[in-house]
Amino acid sequence: MFKNFSRRTRLILFGVLLILPMVLQGCGGNSGYDSPSTTESSTAMSADTMKSWVDGGDVNGTGYNGVVILDVTTQTAYESGHIPGAQFLNRSDILPVRSEGIVPSVNMVLDGPSMDALIKKYGIDKNTTIVFTGSGSSFWDYMWVGRAYFNFRYWGFPKSRLKVLNGLNGAYREKYGLSTEPAPSIIPSTYSVKNNPSFRSDLRVSLQEMMDVADGKVPSALVIDGRGGNGYYSGGSTGTASYDGDPKKTKGVFDSKAGSWGDICTYLEAAGLTSPPCEPSPTAGDYVAFEGHIRDGKAIWFADLFEKVETTDPSSATFSYYRFLPKNDMAALLTTETGLDSTKVAYVHCRTGMISSAMFVAIDANLGWPVENYDGSWSQWGQLAGVTNGGILPDDSKWRTDIPSRTENLYFNTTSGATIENPADGGSVNPYDTSANKIEEKDKAYFESGSGGGTGTGGPPPKVGC
Repeated sequence: MFKNFSRRTRLILFGVLLILPMVLQGCGGNSGYDSPSTTESSTAMSADTMKSWVDGGDVNGTGYNGVVILDVTTQTAYESGHIPGAQFLNRSDILPVRSEGIVPSVNMVLDGPSMDALIKKYGIDKNTTIVFTGSGSSFWDYMWVGRAYFNFRYWGFPKSRLKVLNGLNGAYREKYGLSTEPAPSIIPSTYSVKNNPSFRSDLRVSLQEMMDVADGKVPSALVIDGRGGNGYYSGGSTGTASYDGDPKKTKGVFDSKAGSWGDICTYLEAAGLTSPPCEPSPTAGDYVAFEGHIRDGKAIWFADLFEKVETTDPSSATFSYYRFLPKNDMAALLTTETGLDSTKVAYVHCRTGMISSAMFVAIDANLGWPVENYDGSWSQWGQLAGVTNGGILPDDSKWRTDIPSRTENLYFNTTSGATIENPADGGSVNPYDTSANKIEEKDKAYFESGSGGGTGTGGPPPKVGC
């Protein structure tokens, strides 16, 4: 009996030794559940890494290395060429009008239900690594990519699961070419942002929080206007800027003649660029109440954070694309021009939260320095004037920003005979709101309102004791 027992024991031990390497690989190897390989690349990822995920079957996969590529662009641009398996995200789907409680503002973060609808549509769950890309033929493309990236960061997706293709589609085209095949159908997920580990409102600057910065209550903050000042206008060409208090530089955002671009069109005309396209009549009929800059703020032309690459694709066709400046160069530029370094928190803004989103993704994803996005930007800040200065607020309102203690280089656009935009054109106005932080209050309540559903298409991990 002893001999039989020993023989069985030896067989069992032999089987364990055969299985053990596979178990250990599952726990700690590149394909493991605790450390999936798609999270191990840097946030600003390379085209070579992207190609390995495409070839490896990770793109639109349902396992723990599953990857969803979101091409944030227009339908026409997507159909003209994209990374194999990339999903089309219409850039107009991430630009809602919302209110902090006082005035409505354009291009705010998505609310909870809208964000949930988006992630379910693309089959995204807690195990998905999301890659953001776009055309890349212009530095403007980083506005849309940055806008999508910022929304996912705000709603608490772990940074290890969020990637930005450095150079966007242009970098992939340079080495591997692009596809015109439609993306495969996606099985919708049941995931919700409510299941994320945290709600990252600390990455977004509300109106109330920007007022605290202007009032000197946040010593680590450095406000940066991505539209630039004199000398940075349109990448260094001659011009004037809202930052310096020059007249009528911030056009209204709700005027039908301005489309969604306003003063971006002015930048394009000055620089001789044609992308993004402006409306046939890009000149708005009205303006914000005043120009200037937030107290102690700096300015830099956002496009200087990117570099142009002239190259050819595998078919020998010549083209160009834009990628992030190398980290050391970007750090040196920001430090030299604005005084920013890794010990400060960049509070980036522009006119409508679009240029600031390009800055956010450059600083957060590429450089890795602390940054927060004031998506209300100057189209919000510049509205909050007292009635005496052409605004809609009572002259004794605590929410006024048209005062020297909060805004420097003040210039009131009524001085030039400008028509001042009525914020009510975009929605309800409440000069007596109590918090000026309604967006984050509502979003936090949604995030904390309970379970948002299952884990999605991936299913639970296997019960392996490791």
